[in-house]
Amino acid sequence: MSHLPRTTAAGVLLAAVLLGGCGPQRPETVDVSGRVTCDGRPLPKAGVVYFAPVEAAAGFPLRPGKGEFDAEGYFSATTWEEGDGLMPGRYKVAFDCWERPPTAEGPQPKNHVPDEYRDPAGSTVELTVPAGAKPLKFDCDLNKIVP
Repeated sequence: MSHLPRTTAAGVLLAAVLLGGCGPQRPETVDVSGRVTCDGRPLPKAGVVYFAPVEAAAGFPLRPGKGEFDAEGYFSATTWEEGDGLMPGRYKVAFDCWERPPTAEGPQPKNHVPDEYRDPAGSTVELTVPAGAKPLKFDCDLNKIVP
């Protein structure tokens, strides 16, 4: 009889133990959700909002987040797992809403987000997530932001 089933079972057991929470605990996140609009209307397609950390709250790591917004502009922020929120801290916020997914070949598709909101480094949009906050609502109308 082969030892493969025992080896496979041992590997599955080891993976279950390692993935089952024996590793370091993640810091608490704050639920952040909202809506992205432009002139009060949803963008023409679904897209992504990016949260680039600038400064962590005391005792928390710098960790980026993102949220995929739907055709109506609604999103829930994610740090590790879908919709788990953001680490407390200060973020620069950027957005993408492509006509179709970009590829390395051919012309780049149209992005429906104005240029000044696509790069976190140059974005004028910021969000501060306080430690211990209750669920946080972040609504952003791209053409109503004044630098």
